[in-house]
Amino acid sequence: MGNDDSNVALVTILKFFVGLALVPYNAWVASSLWVWHLVPLGMSHIGFWSAFGIIALIAWFKNEPYMDHGETYQERGTREIMVPILCYGLGYIAYVNNVIAP
Repeated sequence: MGNDDSNVALVTILKFFVGLALVPYNAWVASSLWVWHLVPLGMSHIGFWSAFGIIALIAWFKNEPYMDHGETYQERGTREIMVPILCYGLGYIAYVNNVIAP
């Protein structure tokens, strides 16, 4: 097994474990935003585990190679961590402002 093969195997294993960490993280963000903004509009409540299943399903459907769109592993990893943080922060600001001054 050459050096390139071991690098590919290491990256594959790393992607698997990072993906495992991102699914519950995204589920937490999605369920929070859902409860804050869609339940007051009459949508049914979804909890963490429902959001977890939805996020897992979406991740499975969008499973695509990192390099197809010109992104490096680091760029895509950063995006997949930062976008939910930004969405959660903006959603929280909107939620707090809606609760304080409806």
